[in-house]
Amino acid sequence: MLDLKLSIKQPMENVYRVVAYPAYSQEGASGLAKAMIVKSGDVNFLCDFSVKETERGQGVGSRLLDMLMDQFDVNCLTVEKDNAIAKHMYQKAGFIPDEDVDITLVNPNVNHDQHCIYMISRPFSEDEKKALSMLLNKVTMKLFNSVYINKYNASDLDVDALSNELIL
Repeated sequence: MLDLKLSIKQPMENVYRVVAYPAYSQEGASGLAKAMIVKSGDVNFLCDFSVKETERGQGVGSRLLDMLMDQFDVNCLTVEKDNAIAKHMYQKAGFIPDEDVDITLVNPNVNHDQHCIYMISRPFSEDEKKALSMLLNKVTMKLFNSVYINKYNASDLDVDALSNELIL
């Protein structure tokens, strides 16, 4: 099994930024994959999960997902409706699509809005789903706005370190 080491930072309360590196990598090496975990009560939400294009198909995503599920007890995530490869990986890990919840995420790191569905490892109540959606939108917008502001040198926020962690 692929050996990875993780860099975990906590830029905000209940938010964890994770970057995965090869276990043998030296200081300053480039990350292979990244993720963000948002914790809210019993809900541990995985978002902003991506693997470098050159590393896809080699087990990096599956291994990182396993590690995140062990360390953070991830039980909910979003996936783009049309991303069959990611859906398959998540289903192999025990997640099931919750097709009743349709989400559109605005992500300035890609050239389109992301039309997503939830995938869950256990049933969620409607109240949990609403609370999670509100929390996710709040955190995601704060993080992405911080990157946007910092990119154009108009920042009045202390987000230099955070923005460096958001992009591999």
